This record gives sequence, C-alpha cells and structure tokens, in this order.
Amino acid sequence: MCSVDGRGGDLFLADNYALFVGRVSDTSVHAHYMVQLALGLRGPFELRAGGRIQDCRAAVVPSQAPHSLRAAHGEVLLIYLDPTATPGAQVSARPGRAGVLTLGGAAVDGCVSDVERLWSAGAQRCNVDELVHRVVSTLAPGGAPAPDIDPRIRAVVGLLESETGGDRKVPDLAGSVGLSPDRLRHLFKEQLGIPIRSYKSWARVRHAAQLLAEGGSLTQVAHEANFADAAHLSRSFRGMFGITLTEFSRNRIRLQGRP
Repeated sequence: MCSVDGRGGDLFLADNYALFVGRVSDTSVHAHYMVQLALGLRGPFELRAGGRIQDCRAAVVPSQAPHSLRAAHGEVLLIYLDPTATPGAQVSARPGRAGVLTLGGAAVDGCVSDVERLWSAGAQRCNVDELVHRVVSTLAPGGAPAPDIDPRIRAVVGLLESETGGDRKVPDLAGSVGLSPDRLRHLFKEQLGIPIRSYKSWARVRHAAQLLAEGGSLTQVAHEANFADAAHLSRSFRGMFGITLTEFSRNRIRLQGRP
C-alpha cells in the first residue's frame, strides 16, 4: 500500500472491498481480516508467508494469514475483500484450497492484460467493480457459496461497522441481539474466524482509513475512531497492513460514490 519512490499509488475504498494499484515497498509481517488478492502488473513480486519467501505473479492470502509483500520494481494490484460478502465469500470458500495460494500461467497473464486495459480507462467505480470481478474469477474460479452467517452475528457486525459502534462493549452488543456475552464471543469466532475483540479493532482501523481519506488530522481521526491516541492508531494500522500511516497518506485515495 505504499510507493518506494514517494509518489504513492491509487487506493479505492468501497463498502466490501478496497483496491490498490502502485508500487509496494518492504512491508512488515502483518495480518488482517480481509482476504487479499495480489497481482503483479509488471512482473513477479516477493511474498513471504508460512515461513517461505517466493517470487510469484499472483497470490490469494486468506483472512488472518500473516504475510509480507514487496514489489519494488513494478506496480502491483492488491484487492482486499470482506470474506463474508460477495465476492470475498467466493474467494474464502474456494474448494480444496487452504492457506496462501500462489498462481501463474496463461490465465494470470490474460488477467493482467485485462486489468491494464480496464485501469487505463480510468478508476471510475464501474471500471473498478468490473476489474475486481475479473481478478476474482481468475484467481478464485468456481468458489462454492459461503456458509450462511447467523443474522444475529450480521447484526453485530453492522453495529461494529457503524460510526458509533467501535466503543460498544460485548455485553451491550450481546444484549442487542438476545445472546449472552459468552455465547456471542463463541458464535462470532465460529462464524467469522476472528474474535469479536479483533474484529472491533479491524472495524476501527477501517473507519479511521475512511476519515483520513476525507482529510481528517491524525489526532482527530484517532479520537473519532475510538483509539486511545494517535500512537495507538498507528500501531494498530501497521499491525494490520504492514505500513505506517505516513506511507498510507501518500496514496491518492478515493471513496466509493465520490469523484
């Protein structure tokens, strides 16, 4: 998510996904809730995951998988998908595959050509949606439908994603959907694969990224996103994305539905 030459890249933030095109410097090892698709647009990139370092042209990184990435010599396309929503659910439910998956071959080469064609037409939302669909259909073809998420868990996720949800305590969240706190913790982890406390942190970081894209100061954003202070926000951001907030701010950021 950052440029080695300081120019930054293009970052697009939508409801169920984020998309980045640019050069990526040596990120620290990190993990996040989103499923990540990576595609080298000018050649292979370096991926470190599962104790291995390998050069690859395309990769699928599951939710919560520790990894780092480096693409210093050419642009890379990164797509971050919500694993409980389409198309992220399609990727998460791809049959017979577990862990980080690397790919190559003619199908990936054709996808790169299509991505370059779509991106050259501009980053309007309709093109971005089509681009995401093209990459998903190449890197995760034939994904099985994801298991249904309990409506009570979806309701809790909706509360956590709201602007005021990040400071709500588990007993309050549990009471709002008729569950005990222990049952909510268990069901949330079972259904989403992440503890509710970790998801709360993710939701706050995502909200902070949107506020920063809107031009808020670091101190103001940290307060509005329910972090103790700017340093707390910075640590959380680096832990999830492997880059600093300074590096993040170099990107040209667009929000869904805005020019």
